[in-house]
Amino acid sequence: MVDVFGFTEETLVGEVVTRAAAVALSYTGGLFPRGAAGQVRYLHTVQALRSGFVHDGWTADDSDGVARTVHRGRGIAIVTAAGNELTGLPSHLFRKQPRTKWPRGEQTEAAVRTNVEQLSLFRVPGTAEVATPQVVTWILLQFAAETEVRSELSLPDHVDARGFVTHWSRRFILPPLSNEGGPDDDFGDEGGDIVIDVPEK
Repeated sequence: MVDVFGFTEETLVGEVVTRAAAVALSYTGGLFPRGAAGQVRYLHTVQALRSGFVHDGWTADDSDGVARTVHRGRGIAIVTAAGNELTGLPSHLFRKQPRTKWPRGEQTEAAVRTNVEQLSLFRVPGTAEVATPQVVTWILLQFAAETEVRSELSLPDHVDARGFVTHWSRRFILPPLSNEGGPDDDFGDEGGDIVIDVPEK
């Protein structure tokens, strides 16, 4: 991971995922509306990404209404999103990759198309011209289960007809955090029927 982003898994989890999850704990129960903890987790994930890595060349970019954290030198943008129950779990366990919790907008679809185009530049040797590289967009995906918060930093390469990101060309699965007593993500009708049985460590 460090060769791609310039930071380690431990730093990303400690500086971003853990901080955002800790704040979200304060927005569950009581008179807070349903989903408040998830919204707060998103907001503080974006803030922590920017504040934690600003000295390493990362900058904020809110153009087009999308909250990106960008490193121009590396040609990388990071956005954050909620994922489904397969988030943070190896694909080979369920023969299926995670998807975003909610459909994404046109900007995400455009970013994924750019990702695919950029990947193709490295897969077709012998081209006479080399196109100017564009920024590729990674998604910091998170899912709060009853006992743990799972997350991953992954490179999307497919958006389905409904607007969900459903496939990733590369995934950095991060160590889970304990979520005992914390807010969990309730999917309602979008949750699917996948039953996750995570073995004890």
